[in-house]
Amino acid sequence: MSAFINRKPWATALLALLFGPIAIMLYLGRGKAAFAYLALTIVIILTLPLWLQISPVALTMKAGVIGGVALMHLMAVIHGSMEARRLNGAKPSAWFARWYAVVGLAVILPNLITTLNNSFLWEAFSLPSGSMKPNLRPGDMVYVSKYAYGYSRHSLPFSPDIFSERLFFTAPEYGDIAVFKRPPDNNIEYLKRIVGLPGDRIQVIDGILHINGEAVARTEIELAPGEKAGLSHTPNLKRYRERLPGGAEHDIYEVGDNLRFDNTRLFEVPEGHYFAMGDNRDNSLDSRSLGPIPAENLVGRLALIFWNDEQQRVRLWD
Repeated sequence: MSAFINRKPWATALLALLFGPIAIMLYLGRGKAAFAYLALTIVIILTLPLWLQISPVALTMKAGVIGGVALMHLMAVIHGSMEARRLNGAKPSAWFARWYAVVGLAVILPNLITTLNNSFLWEAFSLPSGSMKPNLRPGDMVYVSKYAYGYSRHSLPFSPDIFSERLFFTAPEYGDIAVFKRPPDNNIEYLKRIVGLPGDRIQVIDGILHINGEAVARTEIELAPGEKAGLSHTPNLKRYRERLPGGAEHDIYEVGDNLRFDNTRLFEVPEGHYFAMGDNRDNSLDSRSLGPIPAENLVGRLALIFWNDEQQRVRLWD
C-alpha cells in the first residue's frame, strides 16, 4: 500500500493502465498535465465524427475506439512513470492529489464532457429496428447532429421543462433523417425521414406518397441477390427510388400497396410540425399513426453512420 501512497513508478504505471492519463496526473499532483489531457480528450470527443467523415479508409468504430483508448492509457503509463521518478517518493501537496479528489474529478469531468457533447453537439444512437431499411439497418450506430435544428428541452437529458421555444432553430428539409421524441408521451426517440413540411397536405394512396395532391415519383429498383437471400420471409418485397419535392432522392421498401398504412386519411401538417415516415414503408410506426411531429420534439439530424455489424463501415450521411 505504501508504494501507492508514495507514488512509486511501478504503482503509478499500474494505476495509469487502469484509470488513464487524467486521473494519474491528478494523482501525481500535475494539474497542468491533467488539464492538457482533459483538453485533448475534449477535442477527440468533439471532433471524432469529423475525423471519421474525412478518413481515407473504411474504419471500424470499434477498432478506432479500442485503439484510441489503448493509446491514451499507454501514454499515461509512460508519462506517469516518468513523473513518479521525478517525485522520487515525495508526496504531492496539491489538494487534487488526494485520493477522494482524484476519484471525484476523474469520474465527474468525463461524464460532464459527455453530457455537454450529447446535449449540444453530437449524440450516438443505435437502431433497434428495421423501419429505415434499406438505407439504415438494425445494429447501425449513428451520430446525430444536435445543433442542426437548434435546441429545445428535448435536446437535454430527461427533457427538463426549462424553455418552451426552440433556440437557434433551423427548419428541417425534405429528405432529412431526423431523431425526435415520440408524441404525445415524449419518452421514446424515433428516427424517421421528413417527408412533409408545415402547410403540406400528406396522404398515402395505394402505397404511393402524395404531397399536396401530387403523387411522389418512384421508380422500381431491382433487388440485389444478397437482398433477396435475406428477405425470403417477404417474397413480394420491392425496392423503389423515391424523389421528394426539391429533388431529394432515397430508396424505400414496399411489401405491397394495400397493407395497413398504404391508404391513409389526408393529413394537413400544422405550422410548427413535420410529417415523418420510415423508409421500410410497411414496417414502420411513424406519422401515419402518430400524426405530425411538433418541431419542439426534434432532437437532431442524422450526420454519420459509424458502425454496422454487417458491413463494418463508416459513412458520411448525405
